[in-house]
Amino acid sequence: MSLFTFQSFFVKKTSYNERFSSWQLTGIILLGFFLFFSCYFLLRPGRLLDLLRGFFGAGTLNKSISYARSMTREIQRIWRFKRSLARKGPEHRLNPI
Repeated sequence: MSLFTFQSFFVKKTSYNERFSSWQLTGIILLGFFLFFSCYFLLRPGRLLDLLRGFFGAGTLNKSISYARSMTREIQRIWRFKRSLARKGPEHRLNPI
């Protein structure tokens, strides 16, 4: 999982290869993330139960739980930021790259 720690999954990636667009690169990374964790939890369903127990409980903290919590915080931060831009009006919106 350390490969994904530097990534923000909610931002379009920059592609430096002319054969791949930024959107293709973003899609490939998200697909890889989805495939990895689908297999991770389907092959050992007990891991999902442990993740949910640890995520909502105050028990021990492992890498999966800390990544899930940080991703949840990032989703909330982005959602609040987009809501604040929507309240300010269209002149304050960011232009897509």
